Amino acid sequence: DVTINGGKISTSGKNYSYGINVDGDITVTGGEIAKHLYGGGKVSAESTELTVEGGTVGQDVYGGLLIKNATETISLGESNLTVSGGTFNQYVVGGSRVTAADTTTTHTAGKVNLTLTGGDFAFAGTNTDPGASIFGAGYVQGFDNTAAVNAQYQVAESYVTVATDITGAVYGGAFVSKFGLAQVDKANITVSSGSVDRVFGGGWAQTNGISNVGDVNILIENSAKVGTIYVGGGNDISGATNVTG
Repeated sequence: DVTINGGKISTSGKNYSYGINVDGDITVTGGEIAKHLYGGGKVSAESTELTVEGGTVGQDVYGGLLIKNATETISLGESNLTVSGGTFNQYVVGGSRVTAADTTTTHTAGKVNLTLTGGDFAFAGTNTDPGASIFGAGYVQGFDNTAAVNAQYQVAESYVTVATDITGAVYGGAFVSKFGLAQVDKANITVSSGSVDRVFGGGWAQTNGISNVGDVNILIENSAKVGTIYVGGGNDISGATNVTG
């Protein structure tokens, strides 16, 4: 297991551009991480556990794995990302990051859990731009010099629980771009307290990405406030989001 409670972790250069990914439970209570933070490594795993209680993350946070150009299907049983504090400058994602540069890459996940009870989230998004939003299921990016799907991500269940204030958007599905494809069978979002600007049951798709969700369940509890609720997702002119449940 790994605990980060101070200092600065900075990475540079092509070989290190993806930041921190290790096997084992990770807890972050302080310090500064210049780039990405992942709950797991680059191989199949039964589960991942990432807890962030403080510190600053310069780029994305993922509860799941980092998968890039895998020649065989990579699987993950369950990912868990719990955030109670810290400062986040880009995406906060419950699941894995799946990218393909020159070969078709496929990832499957059983259950994705993202729980937010605190933290400072930097957002610049609108209804037509996701900004530094929160995504339950994952992130998928293919390569755009082909007209065929080349990065694929299958998730059985995605669960997002929010009990804090978020000035921005929360998506139950996945962020998808550049001929990537995400299929989330069931997306669940619960806002139990705090205030959220926008909640999307689906995902976000851009630059020929496709983000699909089957069933969507959105629950607003107690005194929680949500500005606008969308059962579906969001997309730019070349992306497609679908909710089929």
